[in-house]
Amino acid sequence: MGENISSFSILYTRIFTIFANNHIIFMESPTNRIKEVLIEKGIKQTWLA
Repeated sequence: MGENISSFSILYTRIFTIFANNHIIFMESPTNRIKEVLIEKGIKQTWLA
């Protein structure tokens, strides 16, 4: 019984880690694009804040 629980938690942790990594990679793209547009227009991020 205890062996099944530990193997399940390891599997869950792996799936969560893969999902979290993909989510972080996905989230970086729009931010970089916004930064590129601001640089093109000559607007600094401190001005927006």
